[in-house]
Amino acid sequence: KSGTVASTTRSIVVNVLLKHVQEKGIPIYYSHAVTNADSSKRTVTFDTKNGIKSIMCDCLVVADGYKSRARQALQQQESSTLQVRQWSWPLTFRVLVSDKKEAQELDPSIHYIFNSIYAAELRDGRWAVVTACQSEQEAFLLSNQATETNLEKLEAYLKNKAPMVKDMFSDEELHKYFSRASFAGAVTWVSELVVDGWALLIGDAAHSTFPATGEGVNASLEDAYVLSQVMEKAQDSASMQDILSTFQKERLADSQALSTIAYSAIRPSKLQILQKLALKASCGLLSGSKRLGTNPIQELLFGPLSAETITPYSEIVNEWQEQLKYVGGRPQLPLDGDKYQDY
Repeated sequence: KSGTVASTTRSIVVNVLLKHVQEKGIPIYYSHAVTNADSSKRTVTFDTKNGIKSIMCDCLVVADGYKSRARQALQQQESSTLQVRQWSWPLTFRVLVSDKKEAQELDPSIHYIFNSIYAAELRDGRWAVVTACQSEQEAFLLSNQATETNLEKLEAYLKNKAPMVKDMFSDEELHKYFSRASFAGAVTWVSELVVDGWALLIGDAAHSTFPATGEGVNASLEDAYVLSQVMEKAQDSASMQDILSTFQKERLADSQALSTIAYSAIRPSKLQILQKLALKASCGLLSGSKRLGTNPIQELLFGPLSAETITPYSEIVNEWQEQLKYVGGRPQLPLDGDKYQDY
């Protein structure tokens, strides 16, 4: 049973935000690739079509994704205490786009997940279907060759995994599929959200997650909301450092909790599997939570309670720990060692 879920594609959300920014008259500078961020000088350096450009700023908001160049530059500075851990997704995605504008068996108001295949209607009425390569047996999904064998495998894959979408694509589109770029990602954990009282990490640069959690855009928008609330409540005498410090106090625990939730989704341990079996077999009696055998992550992120109240990620993880405390506790992130990235 699900709660009320409002869902749309990431591109539509981006377009809505872009339109709002433009209406506010906020300038946007394209073709500016970050090459360095220096907290001691309060400068950011870009590679632009007109050459290298550096600017000074009172505060740098780092929101350039899970492969953030700005975050990497900050992390490499001698004075930096920022630690970053990343774990690659166990699958790689690729997109098919239907030629037909009508899918008789599919409801345009619903986003479908068929055995790891995602399907949703686009704004022009066509459908986007996202495949996921998860094993060597599915390696043909990442091939750049539209051979007869690969085309046959793709058609069989769609028929087996998502028969409702198998007839939505022309032969030309099936050929185009093998020429499109595939994409993957990583789960990100950071030790702090504010670096040297100057740079603020938000969005995927701070806590990139996994699509199945359904929290990527949600968490990023929530970052912006929390920051706006902190700024609104700040006294006139408050400095930018004070504001950033308050943001970190209010947001760091939730950011790291989301990373924990996402990590458990991509790297479930044998203990997690045994815990689920133990709780199910005991009808939840081994649980330390009032929710007994229920899954607090699923219930609080997607269930009926999610329609009634917003539960902070840190509280969800605490509830998860309570549920599992008699059967080994919740999974812990492997933060030991000096390996910063794993994507």
